[in-house]
Amino acid sequence: FVELKKGEPSPEKITEMETAWGNPVTTQEMIDAVRDKGFDMIRIQVSFYNHMDAEGNIDKLWLDRVQEVVDYCMNAGVYCIINTTGMQWLTANPDEWETNKPIYTKLWEQIAERFADYDGKLLFESCNEVLYAEGDWSIPPVEAYDVMHDIHQTFVDVVRASGGYNETRNLFLNTYGANYDYEINTHFELPKDTVENHLIAQVHVYVPQNFTFNETNLGSTDFVNEWGSEADQMQLDSVLKGVKQRFIDELGIPVLIGEFGVVDRAAEEERVEYISFYSRKAHAYGLELCIFDDGHDFTIFDRNQLVWTQEKLIKALFLEDAPEPDQDPEAIDAQTAGWMAVVSCTSGPTGAYNRSDIFRFPSDSRTVEVVWKPGQDNGPISGNMSDTIDRVIIEFWNWDMTNSDYLSYSLDELVYVTASGETVVQGVAGEYKTNMSGGTGDNTITSLKPYNLKLEDIAEIRATLTFIERTSE
Repeated sequence: FVELKKGEPSPEKITEMETAWGNPVTTQEMIDAVRDKGFDMIRIQVSFYNHMDAEGNIDKLWLDRVQEVVDYCMNAGVYCIINTTGMQWLTANPDEWETNKPIYTKLWEQIAERFADYDGKLLFESCNEVLYAEGDWSIPPVEAYDVMHDIHQTFVDVVRASGGYNETRNLFLNTYGANYDYEINTHFELPKDTVENHLIAQVHVYVPQNFTFNETNLGSTDFVNEWGSEADQMQLDSVLKGVKQRFIDELGIPVLIGEFGVVDRAAEEERVEYISFYSRKAHAYGLELCIFDDGHDFTIFDRNQLVWTQEKLIKALFLEDAPEPDQDPEAIDAQTAGWMAVVSCTSGPTGAYNRSDIFRFPSDSRTVEVVWKPGQDNGPISGNMSDTIDRVIIEFWNWDMTNSDYLSYSLDELVYVTASGETVVQGVAGEYKTNMSGGTGDNTITSLKPYNLKLEDIAEIRATLTFIERTSE
């Protein structure tokens, strides 16, 4: 990772800039060590801004040094991504973009020209984490998405027009702020391209931040040092599932999680469990991963000593000696092993989606009772409930399911208990068969009829469920 300062270009100044974050100068030996550990792609984050004049011309010495590091990667036979970071002037504000578009265009014209003869092992990334205003991570005004689309279209047009291997080079397009949020990414649009199947989306996913980050990253002290509960797993799984759904399922393009990781704060076994689960789920969903190492809080490789500092974490990343998904070893048979059930309720116009606790099938039965109570909020998609419940949702979970799986089960009884203690039976018992709801992941969902129950009248909702079978059709 390189940070830049203004100054007249010189070999000494270039070295000073490259080491500004406290890391040593990059060498061929470093890149070879990364390759030898099993990594096959390196993302080089480069800040060009303070090495550009007012017209956008890049200092030759700096571009020479970038090319030298890229050559290290080519010599090692790994894929290499050139990223443009540290450009606070590049925002999704339409007024600022109108001013800065010529500079952005000139920047990529020079990069594309310099590397036009490099083959497909080299990839370009349009931008890093572009926001409407520097430091503002809130949901932006709608026009910000239009600017992001124009940034990507400009990027693609400039690269393709430069000729050579750039005519078919694979190009990464970062979402707004490199955000993983599904709703934000419904605004993501693919730019027009002169070739097919050479555009890749990129997001950054540090979830949950109060486990993966440090105070210096967030400016907060609300941290946790444990990870791995079923609620934790559901949260991360829902995020990764949403990334898959938006880009792979809906837009039909590959997607890279270009940054993820966890700081060295929690106990090693907690971090290993997190990385193991993350890697298993990402690979199950067809998501590619690029772990972040800044030489500081997220270090896994000591660049001075050429020593790997987080061996167990790296094994978990590569799914070597990784702990298996949390399953009940006493499950009755292979059909029910690993299965969990929850009941959720949605509420009126707010769209709030509140889950019950998670219930596993007992060791001696295929039947489980699941209970939802007002005030429970265990789901990744949640909000403030309004005064009514308009539908009840039955969900089953199993980390080992695939998108072709179906589940048959019987809803033996669905009842709600009133605040006064009266039990009211709902007439929806019967057998149900559900699948992946269009490939949304590893939970099967049955949405039952609207109820319009008043929350103030409900003490709990109970569902008795019997697992029948899991099939491929």
